Amino acid sequence: MNPPKLSLLMSVYQGDTPEQLSAALRSVALNSVVPDDIVIVIDGPISSALHSVLLQWSAALHLRLFPLAKNGGLGEALSYGLEHCKHDWVARFDADDLCLPHRFEAQLRFIRENPGIHAFSSPVLEFSSHLSLRNLRLRSVPVGEQQLREYAIRRNPFNHMSVVFYRPAVQAVGGYKSLPLFEDYGLWVRILLNGSRLNNMSIPCVYARAGGDMLGRRCGWRYVCLEYQAMQQFRKWGFLTVAQLWLNLGLRLPLRLLPPSLVGLFYSAALRR
Repeated sequence: MNPPKLSLLMSVYQGDTPEQLSAALRSVALNSVVPDDIVIVIDGPISSALHSVLLQWSAALHLRLFPLAKNGGLGEALSYGLEHCKHDWVARFDADDLCLPHRFEAQLRFIRENPGIHAFSSPVLEFSSHLSLRNLRLRSVPVGEQQLREYAIRRNPFNHMSVVFYRPAVQAVGGYKSLPLFEDYGLWVRILLNGSRLNNMSIPCVYARAGGDMLGRRCGWRYVCLEYQAMQQFRKWGFLTVAQLWLNLGLRLPLRLLPPSLVGLFYSAALRR
C-alpha cells in the first residue's frame, strides 16, 4: 500500500493579518514533512498586504490559490477548497495559528498506525498575543473512539485547526454545511451518524491563538442564538435526545451571557490546563 499523502486546506479572509498569515505559512514550511498540496481559499476580497504574503510564499510552498468573489464564511470556503484538494487525506489549518515542527510527520504516522480511522485531531497549545513557553495552555481532546462519541454529545470533540480527515468520508455526508460558527461540529456529528470512526491524538500538533477576540466571539446573544440553532439541528438529525438537548442548553447558554473575562476564567479552570 502506498504511504498516505496530505493536502493542506486553509481559508484566508479580510479579517486575517499579514503578520499572522506569514507566520502560519512559515510554520508549515519549517515542518519536518511539508504537504505537497496546499490549497488556500481566498474568502472574498482581501487587502494587498495579505495578497503580498500569499505571493511571497507561493513559490516556496507551491500554494494553490482559489479566490471567491465574495465572503461566504468558513463553511462555504472550506467546501469549495475541498473540491480542489488532490489527496484523500486532508489536514486543516487556520491562518492565525502555528504548526508544531513535527505536526504532519506525526499525523501521517497516526494514519498508518490507525487503519480504518476517518478523522482525528490533536490537543493544541493555546497562546494569547505572543508565543512563549510561559503562557501556553493545553486544550485537550477526548482520546478513544467511545470516549469521543460520548464527549461529542456535550461538546465539539475536535480542535478544528489541527484536524485531519479522510475526504471520501466527509464528502459522503455532503462536506461542510452552513451552520454559522458550528460548521465543523456539525460535520463531525454527521459523519459519526454515518458510521465513520473518529479518534484523537494524545500529543499537541498546533499552537493555537486565543485571547479576548476568541472569547468575545463565544459570548453574547448572537452566539446564544447560533448555539441554540445548532443544538436543535443536532436533535433533528437524531444525534441528541430531547433530554440531552435541554441539558446542553441549560449548561451552556447561561455561560454565553457572562462577560468575556469570566468566560475566560471558566475555560481556564474547566477546559484547559
